[in-house]
Amino acid sequence: MDVHPVAHERYKDGRNRVRVAIIDTEIDGSHPLLKEFRENGQIRCKSWIPDQPADKDEDGHGTHVAHSFLKVAPKAEIY
Repeated sequence: MDVHPVAHERYKDGRNRVRVAIIDTEIDGSHPLLKEFRENGQIRCKSWIPDQPADKDEDGHGTHVAHSFLKVAPKAEIY
């Protein structure tokens, strides 16, 4: 996969990352494929369900979507 031209133009200088909101089953920030992105601040999680942890994905779908997106736009910020 290659980076979409619009995304490439936004962050080719390293300052303006594309921002993406994924509204899904949450994102497991400790997943081995996403750990690096979480540690460098590219993935930010928030749960909209009271008393639910923000970075625990019991279904796995949101984590898969985040990983798929980061394969296409590896410098994006995921919310």
